[in-house]
Amino acid sequence: MKRIKLKPSMIIAVVFIVSLLGVMGQAQAGSLVLTLHQNSLTAVPDAAGSWIYSGGRVYITATGPGISAIAYIADYAVTRRVITGGTDNQNTGMFTMTIFLMNEHPPQNCTLQGSCDFSTGNFIGSVSAASSEISSFKGATFSGNEGSSGSSGTLTITY
Repeated sequence: MKRIKLKPSMIIAVVFIVSLLGVMGQAQAGSLVLTLHQNSLTAVPDAAGSWIYSGGRVYITATGPGISAIAYIADYAVTRRVITGGTDNQNTGMFTMTIFLMNEHPPQNCTLQGSCDFSTGNFIGSVSAASSEISSFKGATFSGNEGSSGSSGTLTITY
């Protein structure tokens, strides 16, 4: 048997993919904590309210005996929608995030939908769609905070 030496970033990517593929089993609950680094933020007001678009990179951190590594594993895009006379009273909005995993064309992806709180920046909801390779994540819940432009936030997916 041939042994292959993997870099720490490759090990992290494998752990993430194994988690996404549901190898751990549907009956076993778990969570996946990711770091979001926002690279862009644009607000586009219109007659009905405002669209807020943002995007950036997704990282995973792994630690263990003698290892601590961070790997860039995906990109993400977010849309938020505020409706004047509808969601503005609670300072909240509709929230959609799509995560695009690296190294496939088109990329494997999952879409998260829910609500966001503009006072805190927090968001909650569930995974509404996922490509075939990671379809076991459909229905999982999520929570997090994107952070501000140029800073980091977190996304926790509980399955």
